[in-house]
Amino acid sequence: MRLSIIIPAYNEEKRIEKTITSYINYFETPLRGEYEIIAVCDGCTDRTPQIVERISEKHKNIFCLRHPERLGKGGGILKSFEFVKGNIIGFVDADNAFEINGIERLINLVNSGYDCAIGSKWKGRGFFQVTEPFSRKIGSRIWNLILRILFNLRIDDAQAGAKFLRRKVLESLPPIRCTGFEFDAELLWRISQKKFSIKEIYIPTIHREHSKFKMMDSISMLINILKLRLNIP
Repeated sequence: MRLSIIIPAYNEEKRIEKTITSYINYFETPLRGEYEIIAVCDGCTDRTPQIVERISEKHKNIFCLRHPERLGKGGGILKSFEFVKGNIIGFVDADNAFEINGIERLINLVNSGYDCAIGSKWKGRGFFQVTEPFSRKIGSRIWNLILRILFNLRIDDAQAGAKFLRRKVLESLPPIRCTGFEFDAELLWRISQKKFSIKEIYIPTIHREHSKFKMMDSISMLINILKLRLNIP
């Protein structure tokens, strides 16, 4: 098994080194170097690219992809898909919110036969058990309801930033057009359209401050997802 982990990183100089190092420390010994970590430095105006490149000088399987203009979360991941070499491909957030042993569980699920495995803050959890600000939780539940209505996505946490899938699944999907935060929703919809199996599991998280997602982003997400569903260019 060769594993590819993509980390979208927009102005993450304060935490990208800690996140990448934690993945190196966790996976280096069991995978014996048979993995790669690609940090997508997407329109960064801080030192994120320099930090990643410094790490890559010491670790041959750490890569920095620089994009001078902001592509968006989905746009950066899509560019990374052109670069990755793994049989199992996934992406995680730069804030390292999900416990890494939970990320390993996702990888093992794909390795054992599932086509796609996703981490979830909400699977089997009540509203007050999820450790996020109240407004974020309300927005999350409204978004998930919209996705159920528009796409029949029976997933509790479609937006969570921890998803892994088989290369053959990725290669069989039609072109993905969403390049913002709504990218996750389209990806899962395309996977479900192809009748691939999706396994969602709860993974404990730590709420991190300074999220790059702003509530105003939800407006563009809604517009783009409606255009997608109605097949409007």
